Amino acid sequence: MPADPKPAPRVKKNRKSLKAVSDKRRARIPAREECVRIVLARDGGCVFPKRWVEAGNWPTNMPPCWGQLDVHEPGHRSQGADPTDPDQCVTLCRAHHDLVHNLPVTAKDLGL
Repeated sequence: MPADPKPAPRVKKNRKSLKAVSDKRRARIPAREECVRIVLARDGGCVFPKRWVEAGNWPTNMPPCWGQLDVHEPGHRSQGADPTDPDQCVTLCRAHHDLVHNLPVTAKDLGL
């Protein structure tokens, strides 16, 4: 006759569960929503084509605007940028937002 299997180890239940959103982040959400509303109203659409025209060249292989509008924060939080400051944010369509993250040098030349 086989021996009885070992009982499963007990799991301590006194650990706190992780919060879905931290208290600090939760406090910033209303400020970020207000920033997004202001930036979308100010820019009136994707600013990427406007920046290329101001720079004096529009490459033929540049993707057209498509997709939903995103509010992009060009600065890094680690360098003191504030994602809740409308003056530090710009509106980009999804195609150009992806392009900015895939070609950061080009984006930096355009001030994005």
